[in-house]
Amino acid sequence: MSENRYTLLLVPDKPGRVTRMHLTQRTLKLALGGVIAGAVLFVGMTILSAFSYQQLSELRSLKRQNQAQKEQILVFASRLEDLKQTIDRVTEFDAKLRVITDVDDGTPRIPGAGGPTPEESVGFTADTSSGEQMLVARIQRDLNDLTQQALAEELSLQELSSHVQDKRSLLGATPMGWPTRGWLTSSFGGRIHPFSGTATNHDGLDIAAAIGTPVIAPANGIVTFSGTKGGYGKLIVVDHGYGLSTRYGHLSELHVKAG
Repeated sequence: MSENRYTLLLVPDKPGRVTRMHLTQRTLKLALGGVIAGAVLFVGMTILSAFSYQQLSELRSLKRQNQAQKEQILVFASRLEDLKQTIDRVTEFDAKLRVITDVDDGTPRIPGAGGPTPEESVGFTADTSSGEQMLVARIQRDLNDLTQQALAEELSLQELSSHVQDKRSLLGATPMGWPTRGWLTSSFGGRIHPFSGTATNHDGLDIAAAIGTPVIAPANGIVTFSGTKGGYGKLIVVDHGYGLSTRYGHLSELHVKAG
């Protein structure tokens, strides 16, 4: 049986020659298959091209984000180094305060820890993944060191604060200066008793002043006695703490009471 044949007429818009093309059924099928294959290939290439463009765009975005993260890591590392230097200065100042306040027990202070190794110092660039990993590891190690050092400094400063408060309290409770304005008529030590005329030991200071001259305790304390007592006349006793008390006798008037 003969194969079907098809005639394709190509008629121009203007008067002219009509072109005839004779096609067999097989040729027509092949041509149609080629068109379909070409269309499928075109659609596939278009989809692949769009997908590739999207992947390339995402890759570029990821690279930009990665670059920004690396730059942030570098900035953070720089700030961390500044923080370490600040804590080192605080540690040094703490050591000086301990010497000044006589709190230094001879225990060596912990120096600043951390810092990059030679490999970390030269092995990192903005485009080096292994260098970035080394830098992150160094940052983590420095953060741990700085945390321990900051905790140690906090305890040290608390100890210094407590010591300074004690010193301040002791200083406030230490009598300084005279309790009144006048002139010294007798000091501590041996003297001739003004009434018996015999040599005796004097356990105080005699300050002469006009009657009614105010007498003010020259240190913080609590009045433990206010009254009359033999040998002192009108007497006030002030307890300053730390095992220290002072007595003010031969007064003309009493204006305080115990407590």
